[in-house]
Amino acid sequence: GSYEISFGAVEGYDSPGPERVTLRAGVLIGVTAEYKGAEERRLRVRYA
Repeated sequence: GSYEISFGAVEGYDSPGPERVTLRAGVLIGVTAEYKGAEERRLRVRYA
């Protein structure tokens, strides 16, 4: 099925927009999102 993944707030960072994924039986997927903060700080989140 098709799903939308949204990312919550992290203090000091701008949240990334939602990602749409399609899940299929037996298929592994990964989603990576990047939070951007002041002074070029970045926080990367990966779901696999």
